[in-house]
Amino acid sequence: MQWPRRSFSLLRAHGIVRQLSQKSRRFMPEVHYMLRRQKASLEETFAVLRERTAPYDIKGCDTFYFFCLQATPLEPAFVTDIAAFFRRVLEEDAQGPHDGAFSSMVAILTQTGRADVAVEFLKRKHEKNPSAQPHYRSYAPLLEHYIQANELEKAWAFWKYIQSIGTTQPADKVGPTLVSFASAALGTDIALFREVLGVLRELRYQLTPEDVALWLSATEQHGDWTTTQLAHAAMLPACQKCSTPLTKLPVSTAELDQLLAAVETMCIESTSGSLSATPRQVPPGKKHYILDGPNIAYLNQNFEGGAFRFDYVDQLVKQIEADGHVVSVTMPAYYFEEVSYLSVKTAARNPYKKTGTRYYRTRTAEDKAFIDAWEAASLAFRARREVASDDLYWMYGTFYLLAMDAKAGIETTRVNVVSNDEIKDHIVALDEQHGVSRDLIERWKGTARVGVSLGFVARKVAHIRLHDPLPFSRVAQDHGDSFHLPIADSGSWLCISRP
Repeated sequence: MQWPRRSFSLLRAHGIVRQLSQKSRRFMPEVHYMLRRQKASLEETFAVLRERTAPYDIKGCDTFYFFCLQATPLEPAFVTDIAAFFRRVLEEDAQGPHDGAFSSMVAILTQTGRADVAVEFLKRKHEKNPSAQPHYRSYAPLLEHYIQANELEKAWAFWKYIQSIGTTQPADKVGPTLVSFASAALGTDIALFREVLGVLRELRYQLTPEDVALWLSATEQHGDWTTTQLAHAAMLPACQKCSTPLTKLPVSTAELDQLLAAVETMCIESTSGSLSATPRQVPPGKKHYILDGPNIAYLNQNFEGGAFRFDYVDQLVKQIEADGHVVSVTMPAYYFEEVSYLSVKTAARNPYKKTGTRYYRTRTAEDKAFIDAWEAASLAFRARREVASDDLYWMYGTFYLLAMDAKAGIETTRVNVVSNDEIKDHIVALDEQHGVSRDLIERWKGTARVGVSLGFVARKVAHIRLHDPLPFSRVAQDHGDSFHLPIADSGSWLCISRP
């Protein structure tokens, strides 16, 4: 049902359409209300929106251009009009249209054969606010258009432009587009395919089931290449399809120094240097394991009051030392005190968070015996949280010892940290505040981090199992005559090889 035009005349008569509501500081009626509730046509809504110029109704633009995109195809003359108004908002408003409106406008332009106008708008967007980080959402429709139109050289040039201006690259948004890009390039331009594969590797993107289905469908006509899906076990020690072993991406000495410097700056003062002041000698063929004490001590804490389990840590220390390895343990300093705060987070305790309830535990004689033995053996290190997060202590120690080994020409895989912590918060800080790429952090984790799990019998630990890093990196890999793409969740791979 179309909204009768007389209703707009009535609104104008009451001075509502062109003015901001004095109570809410919003345009009335809102564009969303007009389109959803009043069932106004796009043309009628645009007649109102284009009059809102002092200031522009930026929120209304988001909604309007989204609805226009949903209604495509649009009349060419109408597209010309809404593009002209979009240009006015872009030029005259201080910030210009939001990314949502940009994404919709760019998609409409590409669908109507006006990709050149889309390029003009996007470049003007960055020129106008060069200090604002561009969001991939605005640029995605044009990149996808070039790929779907098989204009792959334009797609690659546009991608390089996107990268050059520092556009955000959320893997879950960028990855699927690049997978479709790679599948299109495989059959036409192998050099370009390798370039796109390199970007997927840097993003550490792993294919979703939807990506796999798209890939298999898009490449089934590529007679020069075949795609085979293989389970994790079929990749060890080499791919069963092409006989190529997957590779492990290294971390260079310079990169270790970069990681070390970044963590140092994240601390108020680096008392964590005690880990590295007198490094313990590692016997030939053995390793130095740094244990993330809290991560291990709080494993499977669904019973026993959720206490910090010193016995878990001690059992793992003894297990590792029995194999001839060197062990260090980092723990918050307050766990060495008579009374310690428990930070375990279990579902049963969630209701107490709102009341600010805190849990404490008095150290037992057995706990003290563990601590005394560790300190006597110089393997326990106190992480003062007023200085830095306890995670930064084991991160610092690991980077420091790895860097020492690298500079001494020693294999840089003999220092490991035992933890299940994904350190997501620290990854964000290292990336956004210290310029350390996520790829580098993930390469380090893939080399040095060892997982841990506990086996229980009657609520007592029966065994502790360490999970060594994979012998290869789960990233897109180029082996010259074959290529491999990792698939998320299942641990399987796609092997692209010659028939």
